[in-house]
Amino acid sequence: MSLLAPPPASQGPGPLSPSVVEALDLAFVKRGGGMAHGDHVAAGVGLGTEIAQLRPYQPGDDIRRIDPSASARTGIPHVREEVPERQLTTWIVLDVSPSMAFGTADRLKSDVAGGLVEVLGRLAVRRGGRV
Repeated sequence: MSLLAPPPASQGPGPLSPSVVEALDLAFVKRGGGMAHGDHVAAGVGLGTEIAQLRPYQPGDDIRRIDPSASARTGIPHVREEVPERQLTTWIVLDVSPSMAFGTADRLKSDVAGGLVEVLGRLAVRRGGRV
């Protein structure tokens, strides 16, 4: 038996029951209702996959946004503006250094952190975001 880890049968807090996870919620400052991709409002126009509008090129516009098809059809350069993505991307970073092998007789820090990552991931996905 190692001094660094409790016996395998007693590691970790154990899985959370579905009712406990359902009772939890992540709160965000701004939320939209009924969005197609997620529950979060994106402000203005920006990078995305859905087109918001095509408009004639103006000096100062980013030349990477020029739409070659529309420019060829009309004979003048056109800039493509897109609707920004509406999903909230949640980044979860987990420490996997040797210090996470420390714990009490009941559980390791790494087991508790793993359970937290699982719950946060489920909550973010339930809100329509991506992890």
